[in-house]
Amino acid sequence: HITAGGTYKVLDNLSVSLGLRAVYASNNYNGFVEDVNASYDIPANATYGFPGLQGSVNLKDNSISLNCDQTGFTLQPIIGIDWRVNSHWNLAAKFEAPTKLKLKNKTEMNTFAAQMAGQEGNLLGQFADGRKVREDLPGILALGGQYAPVKSVRINAGWNYYFDKQCKKEGNKQDLIDKGTMEVNAGVEWDICKWLTVSGGWQSTNYHLSDDYMNDLTFNLSSNAVALGVRLRATERCTFDLGYMHSFYQRRDVITTTAVGQKTDHYYRTNRVFGLGVNFEF
Repeated sequence: HITAGGTYKVLDNLSVSLGLRAVYASNNYNGFVEDVNASYDIPANATYGFPGLQGSVNLKDNSISLNCDQTGFTLQPIIGIDWRVNSHWNLAAKFEAPTKLKLKNKTEMNTFAAQMAGQEGNLLGQFADGRKVREDLPGILALGGQYAPVKSVRINAGWNYYFDKQCKKEGNKQDLIDKGTMEVNAGVEWDICKWLTVSGGWQSTNYHLSDDYMNDLTFNLSSNAVALGVRLRATERCTFDLGYMHSFYQRRDVITTTAVGQKTDHYYRTNRVFGLGVNFEF
Protein backbone atom coordinates (compact mmCIF):
# COMPACT_ATOMS: atom_id res chain seq x y z
CA HIS A 1 0.00 0.00 0.00
CA ILE A 2 0.97 3.67 -0.42
CA THR A 3 -0.18 6.36 2.01
CA ALA A 4 -0.12 10.11 1.41
CA GLY A 5 -1.34 12.86 3.70
CA GLY A 6 -0.98 16.34 5.06
CA THR A 7 -0.89 17.99 8.48
CA TYR A 8 -2.29 21.35 9.57
CA LYS A 9 -0.99 23.15 12.65
CA VAL A 10 -4.07 24.47 14.48
CA LEU A 11 -2.13 25.71 17.53
CA ASP A 12 1.52 25.60 18.53
CA ASN A 13 0.89 22.30 20.33
CA LEU A 14 -2.09 20.94 18.35
CA SER A 15 -2.15 19.49 14.81
CA VAL A 16 -4.68 17.62 12.68
CA SER A 17 -4.03 15.43 9.66
CA LEU A 18 -5.83 13.96 6.67
CA GLY A 19 -4.54 11.04 4.63
CA LEU A 20 -5.45 8.62 1.89
CA ARG A 21 -4.12 5.09 1.59
CA ALA A 22 -4.05 3.33 -1.77
CA VAL A 23 -4.34 -0.43 -1.18
CA TYR A 24 -3.52 -3.03 -3.82
CA ALA A 25 -4.39 -6.49 -2.56
CA SER A 26 -2.91 -9.66 -4.04
CA ASN A 27 -3.62 -13.14 -2.64
CA ASN A 28 -2.75 -16.59 -3.91
CA TYR A 29 -4.20 -19.93 -2.85
CA ASN A 30 -2.32 -22.88 -4.31
CA GLY A 31 -2.57 -26.33 -2.78
CA PHE A 32 -4.12 -29.75 -2.81
CA VAL A 33 -5.36 -32.52 -0.56
CA GLU A 34 -4.98 -36.11 -1.71
CA ASP A 35 -6.18 -39.53 -0.53
CA VAL A 36 -9.50 -38.27 0.85
CA ASN A 37 -11.45 -41.26 2.19
CA ALA A 38 -14.90 -41.13 3.78
CA SER A 39 -18.23 -42.93 3.89
CA TYR A 40 -21.51 -41.16 4.64
CA ASP A 41 -25.12 -40.64 3.56
CA ILE A 42 -26.23 -37.63 1.50
CA PRO A 43 -29.84 -36.45 1.96
CA ALA A 44 -32.08 -36.47 -1.11
CA ASN A 45 -32.22 -32.65 -1.21
CA ALA A 46 -28.45 -32.09 -0.93
CA THR A 47 -26.17 -33.03 -3.85
CA TYR A 48 -23.21 -30.80 -2.91
CA GLY A 49 -22.79 -29.59 -6.48
CA PHE A 50 -22.96 -33.03 -8.08
CA PRO A 51 -26.38 -33.54 -9.75
CA GLY A 52 -27.81 -36.99 -9.21
CA LEU A 53 -25.40 -37.77 -6.39
CA GLN A 54 -27.56 -39.08 -3.53
CA GLY A 55 -27.83 -41.95 -1.09
CA SER A 56 -24.86 -43.70 0.46
CA VAL A 57 -21.49 -42.39 -0.78
CA ASN A 58 -18.06 -43.94 -0.42
CA LEU A 59 -15.07 -41.73 -1.18
CA LYS A 60 -11.81 -43.49 -1.85
CA ASP A 61 -8.48 -41.95 -2.84
CA ASN A 62 -10.09 -38.65 -3.90
CA SER A 63 -8.34 -35.29 -4.25
CA ILE A 64 -9.07 -31.58 -3.90
CA SER A 65 -7.04 -29.06 -5.90
CA LEU A 66 -7.02 -25.25 -5.87
CA ASN A 67 -4.93 -22.63 -7.65
CA CYS A 68 -6.42 -19.15 -7.45
CA ASP A 69 -5.05 -15.59 -7.63
CA GLN A 70 -7.09 -12.72 -6.15
CA THR A 71 -6.45 -9.04 -6.84
CA GLY A 72 -8.23 -5.84 -5.85
CA PHE A 73 -7.74 -2.11 -5.33
CA THR A 74 -9.32 0.47 -3.02
CA LEU A 75 -8.73 3.84 -1.31
CA GLN A 76 -8.98 4.26 2.46
CA PRO A 77 -9.36 7.71 4.14
CA ILE A 78 -7.47 8.44 7.38
CA ILE A 79 -7.86 11.30 9.90
CA GLY A 80 -5.71 12.06 12.92
CA ILE A 81 -4.98 14.51 15.72
CA ASP A 82 -1.83 15.16 17.77
CA TRP A 83 -1.68 17.16 21.00
CA ARG A 84 1.64 17.95 22.66
CA VAL A 85 0.49 18.72 26.18
CA ASN A 86 3.92 19.82 27.48
CA SER A 87 7.56 18.77 27.30
CA HIS A 88 6.72 15.45 29.00
CA TRP A 89 3.37 14.38 27.53
CA ASN A 90 2.18 13.84 23.96
CA LEU A 91 -1.24 12.39 23.02
CA ALA A 92 -2.56 11.29 19.62
CA ALA A 93 -5.55 9.61 17.96
CA LYS A 94 -6.22 8.22 14.50
CA PHE A 95 -9.23 6.79 12.69
CA GLU A 96 -9.02 4.73 9.50
CA ALA A 97 -12.40 4.60 7.77
CA PRO A 98 -14.09 1.26 6.94
CA THR A 99 -13.51 0.66 3.23
CA LYS A 100 -15.15 -1.56 0.64
CA LEU A 101 -12.81 -3.97 -1.16
CA LYS A 102 -13.62 -6.54 -3.85
CA LEU A 103 -11.11 -9.17 -4.95
CA LYS A 104 -11.43 -10.67 -8.42
CA ASN A 105 -10.59 -14.36 -8.83
CA LYS A 106 -8.34 -15.69 -11.56
CA THR A 107 -8.64 -19.44 -11.05
CA GLU A 108 -6.68 -22.05 -12.96
CA MET A 109 -7.81 -25.02 -10.90
CA ASN A 110 -10.62 -25.57 -8.38
CA THR A 111 -11.82 -29.16 -8.48
CA PHE A 112 -13.02 -32.03 -6.36
CA ALA A 113 -11.95 -35.14 -8.28
CA ALA A 114 -14.36 -37.72 -6.91
CA GLN A 115 -13.92 -41.33 -7.93
CA MET A 116 -17.63 -42.03 -7.98
CA ALA A 117 -19.75 -42.19 -11.10
CA GLY A 118 -16.89 -40.41 -12.87
CA GLN A 119 -18.06 -37.03 -11.53
CA GLU A 120 -15.86 -34.02 -11.04
CA GLY A 121 -16.99 -30.55 -10.02
CA ASN A 122 -16.32 -27.19 -8.41
CA LEU A 123 -15.72 -27.51 -4.67
CA LEU A 124 -14.98 -24.04 -3.26
CA GLY A 125 -17.47 -21.61 -4.77
CA GLN A 126 -15.81 -18.49 -3.39
CA PHE A 127 -12.81 -19.23 -5.64
CA ALA A 128 -14.80 -19.61 -8.87
CA ASP A 129 -13.00 -18.08 -11.85
CA GLY A 130 -14.03 -14.47 -12.51
CA ARG A 131 -16.01 -14.12 -9.30
CA LYS A 132 -15.61 -10.97 -7.20
CA VAL A 133 -15.23 -11.64 -3.48
CA ARG A 134 -15.91 -9.09 -0.73
CA GLU A 135 -13.05 -8.60 1.73
CA ASP A 136 -13.63 -5.11 3.16
CA LEU A 137 -11.04 -3.30 5.28
CA PRO A 138 -12.31 -2.65 8.82
CA GLY A 139 -12.45 0.76 10.43
CA ILE A 140 -9.67 1.25 13.00
CA LEU A 141 -9.60 3.57 16.01
CA ALA A 142 -6.13 4.05 17.47
CA LEU A 143 -5.24 5.99 20.63
CA GLY A 144 -1.71 6.58 21.84
CA GLY A 145 0.33 8.48 24.37
CA GLN A 146 3.98 9.19 25.13
CA TYR A 147 5.58 10.22 28.43
CA ALA A 148 9.17 11.44 28.60
CA PRO A 149 10.36 11.70 32.24
CA VAL A 150 13.72 12.92 30.89
CA LYS A 151 14.74 13.88 27.35
CA SER A 152 16.61 10.61 26.72
CA VAL A 153 13.78 8.26 27.80
CA ARG A 154 10.38 7.89 26.11
CA ILE A 155 7.60 5.61 27.40
CA ASN A 156 4.79 4.81 24.96
CA ALA A 157 1.39 3.13 25.27
CA GLY A 158 -1.44 2.54 22.81
CA TRP A 159 -4.87 1.01 22.26
CA ASN A 160 -6.32 -0.10 18.92
CA TYR A 161 -9.83 -1.29 18.09
CA TYR A 162 -10.81 -2.92 14.78
CA PHE A 163 -14.47 -2.72 13.76
CA ASP A 164 -14.42 -6.25 12.30
CA LYS A 165 -18.07 -7.04 12.91
CA GLN A 166 -19.15 -4.04 10.79
CA CYS A 167 -16.85 -5.14 7.95
CA LYS A 168 -18.46 -7.02 5.05
CA LYS A 169 -16.84 -10.38 4.24
CA GLU A 170 -17.50 -13.16 1.72
CA GLY A 171 -20.33 -15.39 2.90
CA ASN A 172 -21.21 -12.85 5.62
CA LYS A 173 -18.42 -14.16 7.81
CA GLN A 174 -18.63 -10.95 9.83
CA ASP A 175 -21.78 -12.44 11.43
CA LEU A 176 -19.58 -15.17 12.93
CA ILE A 177 -17.51 -12.59 14.82
CA ASP A 178 -18.55 -11.92 18.42
CA LYS A 179 -16.96 -8.44 18.51
CA GLY A 180 -14.05 -6.51 17.07
CA THR A 181 -10.35 -7.12 17.63
CA MET A 182 -8.62 -5.16 20.38
CA GLU A 183 -4.91 -4.49 20.81
CA VAL A 184 -3.00 -3.05 23.76
CA ASN A 185 0.68 -2.16 23.45
CA ALA A 186 3.47 -0.51 25.39
CA GLY A 187 7.12 0.27 24.80
CA VAL A 188 10.12 2.26 25.91
CA GLU A 189 13.07 3.93 24.12
CA TRP A 190 16.33 4.97 25.76
CA ASP A 191 19.05 7.10 24.16
CA ILE A 192 22.03 5.60 25.94
CA CYS A 193 24.41 7.93 24.16
CA LYS A 194 24.56 10.09 21.06
CA TRP A 195 25.07 7.15 18.71
CA LEU A 196 23.06 4.36 20.42
CA THR A 197 19.34 3.96 21.21
CA VAL A 198 17.77 0.77 22.55
CA SER A 199 14.07 -0.09 22.77
CA GLY A 200 11.68 -2.77 23.94
CA GLY A 201 7.97 -3.34 23.44
CA TRP A 202 4.97 -5.59 24.10
CA GLN A 203 1.64 -6.03 22.35
CA SER A 204 -1.44 -8.06 23.24
CA THR A 205 -3.86 -8.85 20.38
CA ASN A 206 -7.25 -10.29 21.31
CA TYR A 207 -9.64 -11.76 18.72
CA HIS A 208 -13.26 -12.53 19.53
CA LEU A 209 -14.21 -15.16 16.94
CA SER A 210 -16.81 -17.90 17.16
CA ASP A 211 -15.93 -21.55 16.50
CA ASP A 212 -17.87 -21.36 13.22
CA TYR A 213 -15.50 -18.66 11.97
CA MET A 214 -12.42 -20.84 12.30
CA ASN A 215 -11.38 -22.98 9.32
CA ASP A 216 -8.25 -24.01 7.44
CA LEU A 217 -8.54 -21.06 5.03
CA THR A 218 -9.39 -18.31 7.53
CA PHE A 219 -8.39 -18.31 11.18
CA ASN A 220 -6.81 -15.91 13.66
CA LEU A 221 -5.33 -16.52 17.08
CA SER A 222 -4.96 -14.16 20.01
CA SER A 223 -1.35 -13.50 20.89
CA ASN A 224 1.23 -11.65 22.93
CA ALA A 225 4.31 -10.28 21.20
CA VAL A 226 7.57 -8.92 22.60
CA ALA A 227 10.22 -7.02 20.65
CA LEU A 228 13.69 -5.57 21.09
CA GLY A 229 15.39 -2.95 18.95
CA VAL A 230 18.67 -1.08 18.51
CA ARG A 231 19.36 2.11 16.57
CA LEU A 232 22.94 2.94 15.61
CA ARG A 233 23.70 6.48 14.42
CA ALA A 234 26.48 6.38 11.83
CA THR A 235 26.35 10.10 10.97
CA GLU A 236 24.13 13.06 11.80
CA ARG A 237 21.85 12.08 8.89
CA CYS A 238 22.19 8.30 8.70
CA THR A 239 21.03 5.65 11.20
CA PHE A 240 20.72 1.86 11.15
CA ASP A 241 17.89 -0.05 12.87
CA LEU A 242 18.03 -3.66 14.06
CA GLY A 243 15.02 -5.43 15.55
CA TYR A 244 13.63 -8.77 16.65
CA MET A 245 10.04 -9.73 17.51
CA HIS A 246 8.61 -12.98 18.86
CA SER A 247 4.87 -13.69 18.96
CA PHE A 248 3.34 -16.17 21.39
CA TYR A 249 0.02 -17.44 19.99
CA GLN A 250 -2.75 -19.02 22.02
CA ARG A 251 -3.64 -22.48 20.73
CA ARG A 252 -7.32 -23.02 19.98
CA ASP A 253 -9.17 -26.33 19.63
CA VAL A 254 -12.45 -26.36 17.72
CA ILE A 255 -14.86 -29.32 17.81
CA THR A 256 -17.26 -29.54 14.86
CA THR A 257 -20.13 -31.96 14.24
CA THR A 258 -20.08 -33.34 10.68
CA ALA A 259 -22.10 -35.87 8.70
CA VAL A 260 -19.69 -38.59 9.79
CA GLY A 261 -19.36 -37.53 13.44
CA GLN A 262 -17.31 -35.06 15.45
CA LYS A 263 -13.92 -33.79 14.36
CA THR A 264 -11.40 -31.67 16.28
CA ASP A 265 -9.19 -29.07 14.63
CA HIS A 266 -6.12 -27.68 16.39
CA TYR A 267 -5.13 -24.16 15.37
CA TYR A 268 -1.67 -22.88 16.23
CA ARG A 269 1.12 -20.88 14.65
CA THR A 270 4.55 -19.45 15.45
CA ASN A 271 6.09 -16.18 14.37
CA ARG A 272 9.59 -14.74 14.63
CA VAL A 273 10.62 -11.57 12.83
CA PHE A 274 14.02 -10.00 12.25
CA GLY A 275 14.19 -6.46 10.92
CA LEU A 276 16.90 -4.27 9.39
CA GLY A 277 16.41 -0.66 8.36
CA VAL A 278 18.42 2.28 7.08
CA ASN A 279 17.22 5.87 7.63
CA PHE A 280 18.41 9.00 5.84
CA GLU A 281 17.47 12.55 6.86
CA PHE A 282 17.60 15.22 4.15
